[in-house]
Amino acid sequence: MALHIGTHKGINIESYYVTGNASQVVEHLARSLSSISRRDRPVIGSYVGIASGYDQFTALKNRIDDAKIAMGITRMVCVYESSSRTNTKYVERKLIERFKSLKRHYEFYNEASGGQGRPPLPDKTNYVYFALNT
Repeated sequence: MALHIGTHKGINIESYYVTGNASQVVEHLARSLSSISRRDRPVIGSYVGIASGYDQFTALKNRIDDAKIAMGITRMVCVYESSSRTNTKYVERKLIERFKSLKRHYEFYNEASGGQGRPPLPDKTNYVYFALNT
């Protein structure tokens, strides 16, 4: 279960993250995200992205922009934390590939396959997040 860590612009920011070797956590994360967005839950759409910052709340808060508000995003969940930008890009790319390949009952908003967003902030922790329109 995710821990609520704050709200910004009407979007709930939560923490349900793992750390560790990127290639070893991807399957666990894919299963966890699938459970967050199961068919019996009212999910309209989702998005996977990367954020960086001193802490999870600040990092995810800084990723809330007009596009996410226009998508109707209501919830952002921090799912992976690493000091390595390479590892976070790998996890993001693998999760996007996984969600694009699944038959879903909702829209998946990622168009690119990861790593196309803003550059990381220097000397900050990197996070992968799962954003949902519920």
